[in-house]
Amino acid sequence: MFDQQQYQPALDAFQHAYRLSPAFRILYNIAVVDMALADAAAASSAFRRYLEEGGDKIEPSRVAEVNEQLASLEPRTGTVSVIVDAAGANVLVDRVEVGRAPLVLPLRLNAGPHLITATAAGFESVTRTVEIAPGNQQQVRIELESPLEATPRAVAPPPIVEPGPTVGGERPSLWVPWAITGGLGAATTITGIFALKASAHQRDVQGTKGIHTSDLDEARSSVKSRALATDVLFGATAAAAGIALYLTLTAPSHGTSAAIVIAPGALESRFTF
Repeated sequence: MFDQQQYQPALDAFQHAYRLSPAFRILYNIAVVDMALADAAAASSAFRRYLEEGGDKIEPSRVAEVNEQLASLEPRTGTVSVIVDAAGANVLVDRVEVGRAPLVLPLRLNAGPHLITATAAGFESVTRTVEIAPGNQQQVRIELESPLEATPRAVAPPPIVEPGPTVGGERPSLWVPWAITGGLGAATTITGIFALKASAHQRDVQGTKGIHTSDLDEARSSVKSRALATDVLFGATAAAAGIALYLTLTAPSHGTSAAIVIAPGALESRFTF
């Protein structure tokens, strides 16, 4: 089993790129990395948003491929509708906020146990444990407990912090793009190794007499997904290295920012002066 944590830097980079410039093509890359991280629910969500935001801008062949991936992810996930009696309450799944009540759409989660929590100011938080069955739909109702008695607290004024001097005009965050580049490079190497192993396994399966068709299809799917992840990560590594180098060479200047947008068949770097 490969170390799935190697993919996390790539996922962080793609999510950051999408926040800077929400291009729908980036959602496809996010979904691919989510699949490599074995997060079927997150991959399914990203693929669905990709189809929704891309619309008729997506080629029919790509739409067919994404629908095929969604069909393969469906048996690994389930949905749950969360109903909270207090409007505006925060809803968390496994301690991560997913929205505020009332939630319009059901939540798609990976199969297995999950903690669903509702919190609101002046109320005690309530947590429910739910077991998500593959392909199943269920509902969870949460009623918040009696309001807590609010105790007035003295609020201290915020401290006044004066900005410290910079040395030589160099920005202190130059290590960030290089750290991202290093993480992407490591993830690319790991993914490439396992793509080669998957390819070798596929050849072994093909050479086995009496092999079941489903086993052969699974081997082919594994090779395809890992090879695709390797290509995406390699492109991200190259782009991140270029931006890191540019920021390093132009470090003395202020007010310069750069953003990277990586998508299937497209690579765009944006600079602001």
